[in-house]
Amino acid sequence: GRRKSSSPSKSVKLYSLQKVVDVVRLNMTSRTRREWSMLWDVLRPLFQDACMHESDQIAMLSVEVLSSLGRAFVLKDELDNFSYQRMFLRPLETAFGRSSARPVLRNQLLSQTASLVNARAQYLRSGWKTVFGLLAAAADDRNADIMQRAFGILESIVKQYFGVFRHAFLDGVSGLAAFSRCPSSPSVALSALGYLGVTCVELLANGSVFREESSTASAPDEGAAQARAKPVMLFKGSNEAHIASWFPVLTSLAVCLNDDRLPVRSEAKTLLFRILAHQGRYFDVDLWSLVFKGVVLPIFDDIRHASPASSSSSSSDGGAVVPPDVVQWALTTGAECLLALVSVVSGNFAELRVFLNELLSMLRHWVCLEHEMLAKEGVKCLQALLDQTRAFLRQSEWGTVIDLVVDLFQTTLPAELFSPFGSLNAAVAASRSLSRHASLHALESASAAQRGAPPDGQFFAGSSGQEAVAAVAAVEEGMVREISEGSEA
Repeated sequence: GRRKSSSPSKSVKLYSLQKVVDVVRLNMTSRTRREWSMLWDVLRPLFQDACMHESDQIAMLSVEVLSSLGRAFVLKDELDNFSYQRMFLRPLETAFGRSSARPVLRNQLLSQTASLVNARAQYLRSGWKTVFGLLAAAADDRNADIMQRAFGILESIVKQYFGVFRHAFLDGVSGLAAFSRCPSSPSVALSALGYLGVTCVELLANGSVFREESSTASAPDEGAAQARAKPVMLFKGSNEAHIASWFPVLTSLAVCLNDDRLPVRSEAKTLLFRILAHQGRYFDVDLWSLVFKGVVLPIFDDIRHASPASSSSSSSDGGAVVPPDVVQWALTTGAECLLALVSVVSGNFAELRVFLNELLSMLRHWVCLEHEMLAKEGVKCLQALLDQTRAFLRQSEWGTVIDLVVDLFQTTLPAELFSPFGSLNAAVAASRSLSRHASLHALESASAAQRGAPPDGQFFAGSSGQEAVAAVAAVEEGMVREISEGSEA
């Protein structure tokens, strides 16, 4: 009799659950938000434990009851910067995250989540975070059926509600980002990338994400169609809404550039740099600065942080040793990203010329790598940059380019072939200064020879530009000759 009294029967537990539900229903409408928040802090652990009960019947009934209460609770208006809906629905997300070994319960949670969205999408605000958090947790599920079902729910939300409800878009990007890294299904990962790089970008470009939501959403497809008809916007780095909307999309694509699967990396690379090339023209300089430093440069962190070669004959500015895994990534993905970045900078040079020095520094690092194929890729990208921007470079920028060329020649010069004692450092340093003066003189002569030179000192492509390049080559040949003669002496 003692054992029976200390272990309540299933009917007693269900009765207790029903009484707790009655308490919630009676207080839901009569309490202020602050009072309700304090009350829910006490009741939430009870529902959380009930949703994870060892008995599948009790757990599934608890999930159903909580979802029913949630559909009633979200009918109450919620202002921006409040998260009462998320707080109320959080036990569902927590239960899903802790029930990886219970596929039946996870299926029940997905069913109730889909039912909540279909019934109350127009009333959801912070509740979208819980919905997408639950779906994102399914991206790593080893059960393919559960993962596919969760992605199907996410696809339905994207198609019906992304262009209608601002909160759905802002929180939904995190769900798409999770499925873009789905380890068990490359096809799902590629589909999620497509929604990130195409659907989301279209909604951002036409400004539908930033418009005020209507009070009803009886025809979401009609609302999305009207949103797509809006004109293209200009995006500013001083606008927090623009930053908060663009950054999750761009960073999600950039993260996928480090995926283990080549098709996923290739698709992410194509989408990311297509967005920067096509939509970048509508970014102001401040937003470009944030994107360049926060999204683009971190892509090449592994290459930029490669350790310098440990050789007695190498200077601190010499080559860098690249780990094998980084070499593999650089050859299959990194080099293409670098060339795509060069094209983006060239296509938006008016806004991005302020980052020329940083780009040249990155190219220098690639050229100086202790790996012949990667160094050649760096030279190829440097040549492409100069070919595409030489008509727009100013005199000061040409000086920076010449400094880089001379520095690369000095750094990559095989001095060991001329002097095994390394006594040519002084000769190389002196020839560097001579080379710069001679090259600048050649460029100034070429500029003066042109008719109608622009007042800002720009150099235009043509025969004079070719003569300037030839002058630099002649100086380099003279350096080799001087060094050789000095070595023989």
